[in-house]
Amino acid sequence: MRRLRAIWGSWRPDDRWVFRGTAAVVLLACAIESGRVIAADAGPGPGIAVAATVLAVVAAPWTPWTALGLATVAPVLGGLSGWSPIVTWSCAVLLLFAVSSRQGHPVRAAAIVAPGVVIGTLLAPGEGGAVPTALGALISVVAAAAIGSGLRVQHQYRASLEQRAADAVATRELEAERRVAEERVRIARDLHDVIGHEIAVVSMQLGVAEVTLPAGADEARRALDAARDGVRNVLTETQHVLTVLRSADAGRSERADPDDPTAPAPGIAQLPGLVASYERIGLDVDARLDDVGPVSVPIGVTVYRVLQESLTNAHRHGEGRTTVTLARAGDDLVLEVRNPRRRTPADEPVAGRSSGLGLVGMRERVAAVGGSVQAAADGVLFVVRVHLPTANGAR
Repeated sequence: MRRLRAIWGSWRPDDRWVFRGTAAVVLLACAIESGRVIAADAGPGPGIAVAATVLAVVAAPWTPWTALGLATVAPVLGGLSGWSPIVTWSCAVLLLFAVSSRQGHPVRAAAIVAPGVVIGTLLAPGEGGAVPTALGALISVVAAAAIGSGLRVQHQYRASLEQRAADAVATRELEAERRVAEERVRIARDLHDVIGHEIAVVSMQLGVAEVTLPAGADEARRALDAARDGVRNVLTETQHVLTVLRSADAGRSERADPDDPTAPAPGIAQLPGLVASYERIGLDVDARLDDVGPVSVPIGVTVYRVLQESLTNAHRHGEGRTTVTLARAGDDLVLEVRNPRRRTPADEPVAGRSSGLGLVGMRERVAAVGGSVQAAADGVLFVVRVHLPTANGAR
């Protein structure tokens, strides 16, 4: 059953199989008609009509309009010979359907086929009478053109939907990659600031140690000089790596608070300003930020960046008031952001899944400082809850 569904789902009105199936039916009808012509010894006229139909089928993939012209001549040839043209005009109608579904232009195709079909039926009307037979043939021509054109339009609509879906998936993947890369660049910059601060402290302490060395401690003085050179090399290499990483940040999108690449790493003290920047662009934020005391620079940077990403997602994919709470829970720092999800089908996958876009970078950042993240839908709300360890980490 699954295989049958796959075969049915892969069918297209303008696929080559449609023409091949129509051509097979027409050729089978021509073979049967040839047997009738030979058995009745009807003369060359009906045989030429059948041959013209076969030639039209063969030529249709390359010259469809010429093929329709040949197909419409066949009923006339049969009618002039006194042979009933019902088979030849039926084949012409089938060929009209195939060409309309593949090439379009149903009015032009019907205008080519209709005269020959009507004339052929009028020349050899058979038992039904001239007018009813001709009218039935004309109706079949119009129906074939309309059905073929309708199938073509349906296929084009379906193809456009598939293309839009593919474009949406590609755009979402590109956006995810961009957001993750952007977050990694910001992590690298923040770590650079933290490392720069710590290296500066170490270098200062080495200088103090060198000054306080007693006379004659040449070996220790040389070791301190080597250590200070190593510290400077680490700082220089870190700056080089960051320069390379920042080059990938040139095309990032505008945010509520665009970061200055030369600015110091943000922290807990900058959270009110961050909240205010989102309120200025229309986000309704209820911020409850407790005085959590001193925390290490990496923890402060992580809290700031997580809140920034959460407020960005709330502004893009949520509606209503966003609640932000920051408090201590024992030795841990807990940040929680809640926002109502926007009730739009196009936005539900983004707001309701924990694997979207910037959440990947958020998890990487929190994991780097030993914390944990819970980001998921809770009923009509989307909740981001972050636990960060602060024991023995304040500076």
